[in-house]
Amino acid sequence: MTVMASLATVAQANAAAPTPSPVGPAVSLMNGGPASISLDESFANATLNSPGDWVSSKVSAGGFANEWPCLTAASTSVSASVGYVEACVNQGGSVAPNGQGTLRLTRTVNNSAASLLYNATLSAAEGMDIAFSIRMAGGNGADGLSFFLKDGANSTNSAGWPGGSLGYALSVSNTQPGVPGAMFGVGFDRWGNFSGVDTASLACPSRGPGQRANNIVLRGPDTSVTQNGTSGYCFLAGQAVTYSNASSQRVRIVVDTFTPGSPTTVSVYLAPAASPSTLPTTPTLQATVTLSATSFKFGFSAATGGFNNNHDVSGLSIRPAGPRLTQVTTSASTGSGTGPTGGGTLLSITGTDLAQGATVTVDGQPCTSVTVNVGGTLLTCLTPPGSVGAKRVVVTNPNGGPGEGVFAFGNPRPTV
Repeated sequence: MTVMASLATVAQANAAAPTPSPVGPAVSLMNGGPASISLDESFANATLNSPGDWVSSKVSAGGFANEWPCLTAASTSVSASVGYVEACVNQGGSVAPNGQGTLRLTRTVNNSAASLLYNATLSAAEGMDIAFSIRMAGGNGADGLSFFLKDGANSTNSAGWPGGSLGYALSVSNTQPGVPGAMFGVGFDRWGNFSGVDTASLACPSRGPGQRANNIVLRGPDTSVTQNGTSGYCFLAGQAVTYSNASSQRVRIVVDTFTPGSPTTVSVYLAPAASPSTLPTTPTLQATVTLSATSFKFGFSAATGGFNNNHDVSGLSIRPAGPRLTQVTTSASTGSGTGPTGGGTLLSITGTDLAQGATVTVDGQPCTSVTVNVGGTLLTCLTPPGSVGAKRVVVTNPNGGPGEGVFAFGNPRPTV
C-alpha cells in the first residue's frame, strides 16, 4: 500500500539508495535456493564484480551495428558467462578513470541494440528496492533504455525486440518476441515508441496510447503459456518526464511485498533533471502488476535507430523492499508530525514491515531511543535538534531499503 506524502502522511520508500560497493557482489545465499536480495554493481570500474553472473547480448542481423555493451572504464573486454562486455575504448573514445565509469549499452551510432542480463536467480518474496542511475545523451535523441525483471525459473536468456520495444517488449509488425518469462519492464523512452501499439500483443486491454517522446512507461509481463515472449507486454502506465542531457539521473523502482498470483504495486521514481541525484518523495509513475514468480532475474537493454544516443547505466543497488510508512505523528499533536527545533519530540511512526534494529533519521540526523513493536507496525523515537521547516524522515531496516515520511520543525511546541 502507498500513501502519498504530506506533512502528516508519507509515500513509499524513496531516500537515496545505498552507495554501491566497489568490490565483490553482496549476495546472500539461502540454503541453495534463490539468493536473498542484496546486490551492488557500480559499473564504474574496469571489470564487473562477478562477470560470470552476467549474460551479454547484441543484435547483429538486419543492419544493426553488431556491438556488445561496454564499460567506459575498461581497457580490455570482460568475458561474461555468455558473450562479452566490451571495453568502450575499443569502439572509439577514451578510457574513463577507474571508479568513474558506466555501463554503456549503446554508443552514438545508428541501429545499435544490446542488453546485459543478470543470470543468477534472486528471491523476490520480500519485495524489491532497486536503484540505479541513467544517462541518455550525446547523440540526437533515440531510442531509450529499459530495465526489466523476468521469472527466475525461465532459462531463455534473450532480450526483446530492439528499436521502439527497447529490448523488452515484442514487436507485432516484425513478428518478434519480447523478453521470455518477463515479469514487467520499465522503459526510459526518449523517442517515444515504447508507448506505441506495436510493442504489445493484440489481446492486450491496452496496447499503448501511441508515440510519446520523453516518457517513463511501465509494461506488463509475458503472458504466453510457454513463456516464449510471444504474447503480452501490455501497456500499464506512462508519464511525461524531462531527461537530463548533462547529468546522470537517479532511478528507483520499488516492488511491494507480494503473494504470487496476486496484484502488487510497482512504483518508479526519477530524479528531476534540475536535481538529478535527489529522488522525489512521491512516485513518478505507479501501477499494479500481478507477478506469478517468487524468484527473478533482471536486465538492462537499450536501442538506437535512425537517431542515437549513448545509453549509460551506473550505481546499481538491489535490496529487499523497505518498510511502508503510513503516518508520522508526535506526542504533542494528533495527526500531524511537528515539534520544536530543540529536538526531543517523541515521534510515532506507523506502517508495515518495520523491523527490530531499524534506524531513523530526521533531515539526515539520527533519532534516538528507537523502539519497534512486535508486529512491526509502530516505531517510536526521539527527534534530534533541527531547523524550522519540513524535513525528511527516513526509516531503514537492517537488511532492506528505507521508508520515508515528513516531519516539520517549528517553535513553539504545538498545543493539543
